[in-house]
Parts: sequence; structure tokens; C-alpha cells
Amino acid sequence: MIAKYKIEAFKVQKPIAMLETKFGGQPNWISEPCWPLSKSLQKPMKFLGQFVLYPEIFGSILPQIAYLFMTDSKDQFVSGTWLPDGGENAVILQPGKQYSHAIKILQGPTIEDENTKQECEYGIKKEFGYDNENQHLGSKETSYLDENKIGGTPFFLQYFEYPGLGRWKLIAQIQSTIIPQELNFGDAGIGYIFLSHDISEAKFIWQSI
Repeated sequence: MIAKYKIEAFKVQKPIAMLETKFGGQPNWISEPCWPLSKSLQKPMKFLGQFVLYPEIFGSILPQIAYLFMTDSKDQFVSGTWLPDGGENAVILQPGKQYSHAIKILQGPTIEDENTKQECEYGIKKEFGYDNENQHLGSKETSYLDENKIGGTPFFLQYFEYPGLGRWKLIAQIQSTIIPQELNFGDAGIGYIFLSHDISEAKFIWQSI
């Protein structure tokens, strides 16, 4: 059994100032700001959220938070945001090694309210539980695994897809509809953040129906 937190998002009225899991707003950096740039646009990516690496799930490790960014241009189509090494998404671990293609800015593009076009932010409610380690894609016994969560076992919409060789641990699994401002993971997609076995890096992919 693999420990997890099932999560639900709720909108907050004031910015979250503490080191907590959240969507939108601005990153709560642990160390120096490290805002990744889009490979194709050479502009700051959109900040989607930050995810605490809870010790009860990930053990005692150096990285404490994973910050997720993805290119999202309304004026120009950008391909490859689903690729772990395509340069159109990034996961920054802090504390951790520096991301090479980034700039040191405190604030940048983030999630906006679709009606007001103003920056918005969502906290989470979490519920501790476990996933079965032996996931079988599409089986009735594991269909519940498609939930939003931190930790646990990934439930792939299409096929088993990890961001590289070796063993990777799921940091978070996020449905595109977890917040009202739909995340651009294709058609009803799911995003997956993974941590490498040596804890040196984290990568992101998404799949859609």
C-alpha cells in the first residue's frame, strides 16, 4: 500500500502566505526565486501550483516543495506542454539544484479568474489514505485511483508513462477540472508530477482522453 492525500481545492480570499499546497497565486519560495522560461517563447511560464512533499508520504528528504509551471499562451499556440523534457513545463524543487533556464523574479504569470481576469488562488483540503501498489489500468478495482491526490499510485488515462528511466514516485496527480479555471491538460486530461528515485529532480507530464 502506498500512502497518499486525496485533495480537494477551494478558493481563498487572501493569499496563502505559508508553505502549503495550493493552486494559483504566487509561489511561496523557500530559497531564491527560480521562475522557468518557455523554450519556444522565451517568456516566464504560468505558475500552476505548489505541492508540499509531506514527510508522512515521502519520508525525510531534502526537497520540501515542488513548484509546477507550464507554458500557457493565449496569443500563440505552443505544442509539447505534455512532454517531460520539451521545455514547455517545469517542476522546481526547493531546496534543490537550480533550474538552468529560469530567471529570478518574485512574481509572474499565474491562474486567473475566468470572469474577472484577476489573479486567483486555491487552497486544499486533504484526506489521508492508501493506494494499491499493483495498479491495473482500467480495472474496476482501481478505477478510484483517478482522483486528485498527493502521493499514491498514478492512474494513467492512456498508457503507463513515466518521465524517464528508473523508478519515479508520484508527487501529485491533478485533474484538469480540480479548480473552476480549467488547467490546460488537453481534453479532460490529468497531469502527473513525478520525483526521481535519487530525489535530484522532478518532472511533469499530462495525458488526455
